[in-house]
Amino acid sequence: MSIVNTFRQITMWLFAILMLSGCQNAKPEKDRSEIVKEHSENLEKWLQARFFDEIAQSPMTNSYFGKKTHYDRLDDSSLLALNEKAAIMESWQSELKSKFDPDRLTPSARLSYELFDDLLESRLDAQAFASHNYIFDHINGPHVTFVNFMKTYHTVGNSQDAMDYIARLQAFPAYMEPLMDRAEAQAQNGVTLPDFIYPYIREDAVKIISGHPFDQDGDSPLWKDINDKIETLDIRDADKEDLREAAQKALIESVAPTYNALIDMTHRHEAMTTSDAGVWKHPVGESYYRERLRYHTTIEQTPDDIHALGLSEVERIQAEMLAITEDADFEKDFAGDFKALVNFLRTDPQFTYENKQENREAYIRRSQGAIDQMNAELNRLFVQLPTAEITVKAVEPYREDSAMKAFYRGPGKNGDRPAVFYVNLKDMSALPTYQLQALAYHEGVPGHHLLVAGTISTDDIPYFRRMNGHTVFIEGWSLYAEQLPLEVGLYEDPYQNMGRLSLELFRAARLAVDTGLHHKQWTRDDAVTYLMNNTTIPEAEINREVDRYTVWPGQATAYMIGLLKIRELRARSEMALGDDFDIRQFHDALLSNGSVPLDVLEQMIDTWIDDQITKN
Repeated sequence: MSIVNTFRQITMWLFAILMLSGCQNAKPEKDRSEIVKEHSENLEKWLQARFFDEIAQSPMTNSYFGKKTHYDRLDDSSLLALNEKAAIMESWQSELKSKFDPDRLTPSARLSYELFDDLLESRLDAQAFASHNYIFDHINGPHVTFVNFMKTYHTVGNSQDAMDYIARLQAFPAYMEPLMDRAEAQAQNGVTLPDFIYPYIREDAVKIISGHPFDQDGDSPLWKDINDKIETLDIRDADKEDLREAAQKALIESVAPTYNALIDMTHRHEAMTTSDAGVWKHPVGESYYRERLRYHTTIEQTPDDIHALGLSEVERIQAEMLAITEDADFEKDFAGDFKALVNFLRTDPQFTYENKQENREAYIRRSQGAIDQMNAELNRLFVQLPTAEITVKAVEPYREDSAMKAFYRGPGKNGDRPAVFYVNLKDMSALPTYQLQALAYHEGVPGHHLLVAGTISTDDIPYFRRMNGHTVFIEGWSLYAEQLPLEVGLYEDPYQNMGRLSLELFRAARLAVDTGLHHKQWTRDDAVTYLMNNTTIPEAEINREVDRYTVWPGQATAYMIGLLKIRELRARSEMALGDDFDIRQFHDALLSNGSVPLDVLEQMIDTWIDDQITKN
């Protein structure tokens, strides 16, 4: 053997010995379960950080969460800020996909990954049409939401909080002017509200700056709010008076001129527009409407398909309502005449409260009673129950003319504020008594409150999932929830059950009306006529609802689409599990991950069914 070969062989032996020694001293590779656990925990931390990054950019969101960071400021509402936010979301989406591998995540973490990606995608899709969303409307316009924000979320516990409140009043022009600039730019590009909406905006603005300190006819909403909050402070009377003077000055010099400028703008824009109600009239209106349908329903469905679904569902529910009239407890038999049934429900005085204060108070008491009664039965239907309280309140006078018939506001994040079911009691004829229970169940328990309050309080769901929802799931659940009291015997009589079906019919009709207005170029009168002929809803409410659909395209379709999917999944579960089907466990599976898109919901329930079959 040559010296070279000998040296080579010795070298190879030494190398083998070193490798063996290294293998013996090296740490063993992590097994897959450890890798998945660590990767999932890292994702959770990353998602949590992104959530807090986002709210850090919004002083108003901080207040919503009970934090007093930048308590003297309002949000940056400029188009530049909106574009910067979109750029940040794009970078987050890129980082999410480069940093995390879905195949190395637990099922729960993978769901969070998919939901965050979906959230960013839907926001970016919406951002592409940002110039087509109405900036001001009579339901969610910033001129009204600002007042609600200050009243509800800017709490005052000391003098500094009061001074911060006043600073926010002073900052109101800087908050509103970019929004008005954006609305002005939209109008110049042909994106205007229908002419019949502008008076609502003006009326709300006038009410907000009516009363002291603007005039002597009572107290304006913001003045009453800050004055009441100052009065509770444990400080000298002279210091209270100084705060009141500063608040009055801010209201007169900052708030009033801004609302007056908004009023002037609505007059200009009203003169530029038409009575055409649908967004089809706008540039790229068809594409925008499809994006809105996708945003609210989470699925791809054409406007024509949704319209046809609405027509067929209306026909089905009308037949169910007529079948109830054959009940022995129902006082009349309408012999299959739906129009006669509608006339009876709309005109018989037994179904309407007069517009008196004692009747408004009675309506609130009965609504609270229905919720309390349902609360006592929840154990029969649910595993997890909400801990936050819920109360029923009348919509405040300053927004009665434009506010919806009823709506829900969630509880405080720390349990410091109950949830509220708001009901608009200005015109009692719009609130037929036979719908009272179903409405309370939808807005309260087991509807919005059980889902929203339960999701907020669930610690094992990431914050972004607790605070972001999908219209189709939230409203679909609450519409489904209207039928659950029937299953435990809580509807008092056939009329209340008729009320439940009449509200379901109304949601089905919305499929036809929303697509009619925004896709088929229906006029406002076309929509009103369709609802008058095919639902039992009072005319006063129909007018209010049609006005709502014009400014909120696509939203009204989500209720029925969500309901039908939940019913489909329940029927599938009952068929697959037979006698082993447990309604409490089904509802737990349905709600345990909070609000999710419909395709994700379907996957979740299919997995749950398989698990139940294996378990049983």
